[in-house]
Amino acid sequence: MPPRHQDDRVFRARRDGPGFRVEESGPEPREYALDTLDELARHVVEFFTSR
Repeated sequence: MPPRHQDDRVFRARRDGPGFRVEESGPEPREYALDTLDELARHVVEFFTSR
C-alpha cells in the first residue's frame, strides 16, 4: 500500500521464515531483512523518530 500523501512515510514488516522482511517508503525507500524481533523493534523506533 503506497503512502496516502507524497511526503508520508510507511514502515511495513512481515514475517519471512525465522526473520522479518521490512519495507520503508518515503523520500528514500528501502527494503531489507532483519533476523530478530529486537532488531525490528529498534528499526521501528529509529524510523519514526528520525525525520
